[in-house]
Order: sequence, then C-alpha cells, then structure tokens
Amino acid sequence: MLPSNSIQCIVTSPPYNKLGLRNGRSYALQIVYDTYDDNMNENEYQKWQCDLLNEINRVLTPNGSLFYNHKDRRFCKRDYPPEQFILKSKLKLYQTIIWDRGSTPNQNNNYFRPNVEKIFWLTKSSADPSYTPKFYRNRLPECFKNSIWRIPPERRNKHPAPFPQLLAEICILATTDEGDAVLDIFAGSGTTLVAAANLHRQFIGFDISKKYQKMFHDRLAGADSINLWEEMYTVEEILDRRTKNGHTEYLLKWKGYDKSQSTWEQKNNLNCPDLLERFETSFKQKKRKKSIELNDNDSTSTPTPSIHICESGMRCFSSIDQTPTKRRRQEVTIILDRTIVFDLLNDNDAIGCAGSSLHHQRSDHD
Repeated sequence: MLPSNSIQCIVTSPPYNKLGLRNGRSYALQIVYDTYDDNMNENEYQKWQCDLLNEINRVLTPNGSLFYNHKDRRFCKRDYPPEQFILKSKLKLYQTIIWDRGSTPNQNNNYFRPNVEKIFWLTKSSADPSYTPKFYRNRLPECFKNSIWRIPPERRNKHPAPFPQLLAEICILATTDEGDAVLDIFAGSGTTLVAAANLHRQFIGFDISKKYQKMFHDRLAGADSINLWEEMYTVEEILDRRTKNGHTEYLLKWKGYDKSQSTWEQKNNLNCPDLLERFETSFKQKKRKKSIELNDNDSTSTPTPSIHICESGMRCFSSIDQTPTKRRRQEVTIILDRTIVFDLLNDNDAIGCAGSSLHHQRSDHD
C-alpha cells in the first residue's frame, strides 16, 4: 500500500469497459488486452472506478494532481460520459482538457465522428494545485496553452491502447518539479513512467499483465527512451537580454518556431552554455559600440532645440489667464513642456530650466 499524501502527480488511463457496456457483445475495432477482457457490468465498472479515484485521493499530496484520461462511450444511440462516476468521487474536478486525436477509426453516418477524448484534471482539495513555473508554461506550443491539445495518437507502440508520451510529459511538467513522485496505476507499456524518468522524476507503475510489465521494463532500460520535450524544445538562438525583478532574463528563439514565439527565460533555467557565451560576447560588443556612438553625439550636438522649448514654456507663464479654470489648464501645459525639456537637456541644463520655471511659477502666484 502506498503511503498517504506521497504522490505529487498521477497520469493514467483505465480500460473503458466498452465490451461490458455492450453486454459482452463484440464490436468492430475492439481493443483486446493481454489479461483483461474489458467486460464488467457497467454499474460495477463505475463503482470500481469511483473506488480507485477515492484511493488516489488518499495517496495524492495536498496540492497534487491526477490526469485521468477517459472518453464518452457510445452505445444504443446514447453517450455514456465518464463524469457520471467521476463526480461521485472525493476528488475535485479542476479542469477538463480535450485531447484532439485528429482522426478516429470509428466511422458512422448517424452521428458526428468522435475524434476526441478527455483528460480530467482532478485535485485533492478546492485550493489551486501545484502548477509549473513560468519557464515551462512559456515553452508550451500554442496548442498546449489552452484546454484543447492536438496530439496524434501513438502508432508504434505495441500496447493496444497507448497514449502519446508527449501528453504524459506535458501533464508531468505542468504539476511537478524534478525529484517529485509520479504514478500510473494502469501503466500498460510504461509511457508515463518513461516520461517521468526522462524528466528526472521518481516513478511508480502498476499493471496486472506480465507482458506489459516486461514491455515497460525494457523501455525504461533505455532502448527507446526519448525525452520528447527536449527533442521538441531546443534553443536555436539567444536574441536579447534584460533585467526583470532583479533577475537576468534572455529572449530565446526555439528551433522550429518563428521568432514571434520566442520567450523570456531566466538565466538559471538555461542549458545552452555555448550559445550563452557567444551571445554575451556579442552583447557586450554592441553595448560598447552604442556607448561610443552616444558619446560622439553628445560632443557634437547643440542644445538649441531644447532651449527653444524651454523658452517657449517660460513665455506661457507670462501669458497665463488669471481665471482658475484656464490657469490650471495652462499649468498642465507648462508641466508637460518641462517634461520634454528634461528629456532633451543634460542634467545641469534641466536643473537650471526647472529652477527658472519654478521661479516664474512662484512669481505668477504672488
């Protein structure tokens, strides 16, 4: 038995009981598992799932998350949505995410093709769950920044009903830090476990099939383990640097994405030392060149335009209408005029101009 409050994130997808929903009658494109017939009485199935969800509620940390993949099942011209039993459990439904598979083997002219499944984000309490740092959220492609995820199904996996590794990685990155514990109670071919291992999380998986256990042990041995997140998100170029809230941030251009999709990331989140070194060298050179150009401009420029603005502002003081309404309006004009002067003049000139303006203002009020 797993300890209470021990698991930060659970990503899982149970059998859908599609054969049981049909009272044991086989159907086209039926999923055949190794040791499970997917043929429970529907009421018993729903109770079983509700009991599992309550046990998950026990093992989740107070701010932990469950991502529960299921779908609306269809039989006898009606839908059987999983919310029927999910909402009876102790877990709180935080958000429903739509997984757009892009295609479906189900072809029927009597209703719209069901090419989506659902990922129920469930939490232990009504408080907000642990959610990823900005670093990860910014790196999500646009399709993952909303509640519709367009990810094609896994085709090369030998398991009859796998979900994509990228889907598991998104869920794990969204709600955990490195070293946190991740669980899949229907591990199957081990997709969640491989995703967790590649992202440096601890992982636990269960499956009743010896065949599937061997499958995920082989995958975890590293034969086909690929960190899809790192494969998809590679820094191609560092575009700029800034300081925000005391932290140095860099504008990153991601490989395979337009510059318009570049994101600001803190320095301690970067893992591209060669790119960073080249950027810093170039950045310092550009900054030095800009400083030289500014000094050259200062030595050759004349303050004539600024003086003209300043004198123009002073003349406004001498022609102020003495009525209160017009007087306030005129003072606003002068304040705006002085602001322009301070931007254009050097510090000493600005102070002198401000003093002259204040002198005129005091004289006018006397």
